[in-house]
Amino acid sequence: MKLVYLAQIRLPSRKAHSVQIMNMCLAFANCGVSVNLIVPRWRPTEISEPFAYYGVKRNFSITRILTPRLAQFGKYGFMLETALFAFVTVFYSLCTNPEIVYSRSLLPLLIISPLKNKVLVWETHTRIKGWLPKFLLNLVGRSKIKIVTITRTLKSDLIQLGIKQERIMVSPDGVNLAQFANLPSKDELRRKLGLPLDKTIIAYVGRYRTMGQEKGVGGLIKAYATIEKKQKNILLLLVGIHEGEKLEVEELMKRNLVSNYKIKSIIPSRIVSHYLCASDILVMNYPSANHYLYYMSPLKLFEYMASGNPIVSSDLPSIREVLNESNAILVPPDDINVLIKGIENLIKDKPMGDKIAAKAYKDVQNYTWANRAKNILNFI
Repeated sequence: MKLVYLAQIRLPSRKAHSVQIMNMCLAFANCGVSVNLIVPRWRPTEISEPFAYYGVKRNFSITRILTPRLAQFGKYGFMLETALFAFVTVFYSLCTNPEIVYSRSLLPLLIISPLKNKVLVWETHTRIKGWLPKFLLNLVGRSKIKIVTITRTLKSDLIQLGIKQERIMVSPDGVNLAQFANLPSKDELRRKLGLPLDKTIIAYVGRYRTMGQEKGVGGLIKAYATIEKKQKNILLLLVGIHEGEKLEVEELMKRNLVSNYKIKSIIPSRIVSHYLCASDILVMNYPSANHYLYYMSPLKLFEYMASGNPIVSSDLPSIREVLNESNAILVPPDDINVLIKGIENLIKDKPMGDKIAAKAYKDVQNYTWANRAKNILNFI
């Protein structure tokens, strides 16, 4: 069986969606599917061979299609870029005659949809808003395109917009557990990464902002500043902060009088596991913005669970689809005092942290990319 995955992305890049797409191609290929990932021939943000950069086995092919990069010209430039990518990739796809066409872009699937001998799958991660997406979704309702979403709310939105529920599958993101296997001890990882051996490390992995919205790092810094006044033998570790965000984050550290911290800019996804496993407490302090509340399935969630370390997370509906009180400390969003208490409880009560971390590690076995790919193939 042949599957082409159409992805309008730079490759390799630092974006989380590129990590997800590469790992899904790997997982589909491991299911015995012949996979060809089709991407634009754009200059990558990382000078590295994609399979090595993501730590992914070379068991599928990557085809780079010549198509212009026009997003720098604003909304209409992006729309033209999307249309050109769609028509070029559709032509190429039809020439290779795959049984399955899979994409996180809707337009190429709509172009192919009149053909009766193709299985078409649209994976969507964002809320549907605006007249154009809703118009395209109306066309989806008349087609045979199947849909994979990452949250229940997104599925509910699609049903309200007229898509039959049997055509929609909810499948949260996942993790590559192989990247957490056979790692050195915590002390050895800390030596390798230049981290102190004698401190409790409270870590966050990710950018300062996404989609123009702050991700709760500022609140974490304020909470940590309060904890640091009482707990001297601790370190705040921020991994993945973009170079353009670093000065702003350092200014927040100074403003809150934080002294023990380390900021590591964006790193290849294949070594995120090293920093997570070298830490002691992992924090996701998402605010109560609509996107975070209902429309996200962050990769870091599953990576945190796979690390074997306890998690403190904002208690949001999207997070509740995976986490609960048995596998994490859940705190109300936008409440720094409760966040402080959650982190302090884990510092003081290591057995409790070990218990919820063990449950999270057990639960994450159900959220591997391999399981996700198998479930999607069974659905379609």
